[in-house]
Amino acid sequence: MASIRRQTDCFEPTTCMRIYYLLSAALSACIDLSERQIVGPYYIAQDPEGSYKTLYYRLSDGLDAERVRNVYKVGYTADFIFVESKSGTYYINRTQDRPTDVGDPAVQQAIRGPLTPNDFRSFLDSIGEASFTFQYSAI
Repeated sequence: MASIRRQTDCFEPTTCMRIYYLLSAALSACIDLSERQIVGPYYIAQDPEGSYKTLYYRLSDGLDAERVRNVYKVGYTADFIFVESKSGTYYINRTQDRPTDVGDPAVQQAIRGPLTPNDFRSFLDSIGEASFTFQYSAI
């Protein structure tokens, strides 16, 4: 007696898993799943030169300008981006930052740090953000 296969029998769990892995690989090649938008043009992504995250400023031409390497935490207010990194804590004045690389003197003026923990707390107090907490952690 001939057996009749149901159409659903063609898709065994192993076949479905293979299809899932192939689709996942194809999609992840097109989309960087490790990129995290922070606010405005600022985002965190895996640094192509190291095994750490970097804060970038996305430029209008699709290029990215590095701001701070080896990021642990990031937070922001209306006027500032705050970054805790391996080398210390930084702040970026968003109103002074420009869509260019860090070689631009205006960008250099917008980025301050590394600050000591005491200097960072004093700065937060001076701008009325004493209760600030970081919104993103890369750790």
